[in-house]
Amino acid sequence: MVTVLDCISLCVMVVAYAADSLRAQQMLTILEAVLPCYLQQIRLPSYRRLQEGKTEREIISQLAIAIKTLVNNCEGLAKNYNGPNPSSPEHKGSSQKNYSRAPYSPGFDFEEDSHSKYLSDRSRTKMYHERDMEDSEVLRNDFRRPRDVLLSLVADFVTTCTARLVELNKKYPQDGKVVELLDLRSHSRLADVAHTLLKVSPYDPDTMSGKGLQRYITQLLPSTEWSNEALRPALILILRRIDKTFNKIYKKPGIRRHTDWEAAGGLLRGVYETLSRHPYIVHMQNLKQLVSTCQSLILGENSSPVGESQSSATNALMSQVPPPHFCSMVVRLIALQILAVGESYTLEQVCGGVSVFPSHEKTESMLMNLLLPLCLRVGSGRKDVHCMRQTDISFTLTVVLHAMCPPTSKSAALTIKSSSDTRTGSFTFLAREAKTSPTVSRSVYQVAFLGLKILLVCFENDLVKDWPRIARTIRDMSKVHEARLLYWNFIDFVVSQRSPVFVLLLPFINQKVFLSY
Repeated sequence: MVTVLDCISLCVMVVAYAADSLRAQQMLTILEAVLPCYLQQIRLPSYRRLQEGKTEREIISQLAIAIKTLVNNCEGLAKNYNGPNPSSPEHKGSSQKNYSRAPYSPGFDFEEDSHSKYLSDRSRTKMYHERDMEDSEVLRNDFRRPRDVLLSLVADFVTTCTARLVELNKKYPQDGKVVELLDLRSHSRLADVAHTLLKVSPYDPDTMSGKGLQRYITQLLPSTEWSNEALRPALILILRRIDKTFNKIYKKPGIRRHTDWEAAGGLLRGVYETLSRHPYIVHMQNLKQLVSTCQSLILGENSSPVGESQSSATNALMSQVPPPHFCSMVVRLIALQILAVGESYTLEQVCGGVSVFPSHEKTESMLMNLLLPLCLRVGSGRKDVHCMRQTDISFTLTVVLHAMCPPTSKSAALTIKSSSDTRTGSFTFLAREAKTSPTVSRSVYQVAFLGLKILLVCFENDLVKDWPRIARTIRDMSKVHEARLLYWNFIDFVVSQRSPVFVLLLPFINQKVFLSY
């Protein structure tokens, strides 16, 4: 009798013979549909009785052999895509490079009865261009489909069987040989296949959002034991390509305009899970560059070289911040990187080593898109975000206070960081030294007061040494006419919340109330 396992082996044999053929693609589609159902069926005791006494662990072992054979013989799917990419003018195929906006005569011969001879050269050019675009879409789909199915199939198999083997080992402890779902060669081959999709993903949103690529990055990449030196080249290959992908999104307007940000966030989620499970990869250069590029993306920094002219629409696109879910993933990745590196790497280094930024826009962007979201995620008690160190909390507070009352010199910025000397650290004393103080826009005041509220609520127990500094800043802010409404709104917040700073500000508040009558 032919069993389901025999059918799976037959499909694997067809794919292994010619992985890049149409028949192999059909067999992969069948495997993707059959294998998950079969993994559910072999859990039933009634089914195992029909398998001549084979245990579930033995069936999984046989399936693992078939999957390893399938993956190791998919060398044809590790070839790179060499067709046209219409989303990127820099990477047009040879058939597209010949098209231009100026009319020209391509020299085609038309029949006498054909209406094509009445078309203008430009219309004819446009018609053939659109036809090539349709052909390129077919080419990309034929390239994407088998690789996506293979990665999805293997990711589903490994994830399901790993969890099931853990359950079986708890129920039926066994001292026998451990079932190896994938070997070193299989991991390397899968990395090559994923690499081919990642190369196309910046120019094709469908490829980036494909189920196979997403499942490989979010499930297989974190679960692989990358401490094995033989697997390290595969990890470097994937991280380097992800870094290049986001670097293209950051630098090229044509690619950023068509980016699927949800799929891009999925790629970063896989990197985050991998770093969370394997902190030793934090020192890899490609990972550092990836985090730096993503940080520039969420801060809206313009990537165009100095002196290069761009249209206003392009400038608006390149300075636009990605959607919140992507920014949230980047903030989590930055926070994890800081903790994984250790005490030698702080939030201040992430922000460039300064607490006063060159422009109001930079200050506002740094607070709204990086520092405050990080404080909200950590301070709200979320379990999926790690803690925040005391030095990083103090630095965030310094940035907020400097946004409210910018220091007049570098020496002043240093004295503000020291809260021990109450005289030289006060803004009143600094104001006497300098005749003029930097002006601050209303939007920066709004962000700074919001940031101070977040810090008071989220890190009340961590700001014990900073309460006098906060109180001095609030007292000096009462003299700023541009922020009068925001100031009294914050005083109302302090009175309502009754944080420790309320005790320090109570005499000042009573004095202000007395003078108002």
